[in-house]
Amino acid sequence: MEQPRHRIDGLLSRRTARRVIRPHALLMADVVYAAWDTWVDFGQKAPDVRMKLRSLGRAVDVYEFMGFEIANRFDKVRGCEVTNEDGQTVLTFGGGELKASFNKIDLGGVSKPTTARQLRIFSQADLQEEVLPSMPRVTWARCGYVLDPTETQIARAVLHCTIDGKTAWTIDLPSRAVKPITPPAPLPTPLVMPIVPLPKIASASVSAPMEKPSAAPS
Repeated sequence: MEQPRHRIDGLLSRRTARRVIRPHALLMADVVYAAWDTWVDFGQKAPDVRMKLRSLGRAVDVYEFMGFEIANRFDKVRGCEVTNEDGQTVLTFGGGELKASFNKIDLGGVSKPTTARQLRIFSQADLQEEVLPSMPRVTWARCGYVLDPTETQIARAVLHCTIDGKTAWTIDLPSRAVKPITPPAPLPTPLVMPIVPLPKIASASVSAPMEKPSAAPS
């Protein structure tokens, strides 16, 4: 269940954020779904490897796949900029007023930050920075996927904005069918041929008549 909406001065409203991302919403959704499909394809080609990965390993892999899709799809798209901030691929929209990182989304809460930069994003600290009048204040959001209860397929692709781990707003992105994770097919049972003993063959010894020595020439 999503937590109650929270506000902070300068934070983009949901309506404004929807307007900012509207030209790019379909492409953002494509990034999410294509990355998930790549993960499913990987699991089908290497089921033994996928079975060893826990949910954290899956999230890391899908995150990497989303980074690849962003670089591929948004490279020359007008109205947004692809940047790398502290090792994260980020999309910047609206001249800098909205930034989105890409991750797995948990609508019930956000993990506590472990770095100073994560803390700034977590608390929307960039909104409180003193900036020049011509410079926008930055609202951070996270774009990604929400899994269904079985965690085998995507339930929603969303843009999710939080303040101190609490939901400010959520925008649903266009949805489409995705590939579900299917358990690997069992290996075929090897065909075992019955071992049939060969019939015993009675051997008969045949004695050849001995040749008489030829008479010596006289």
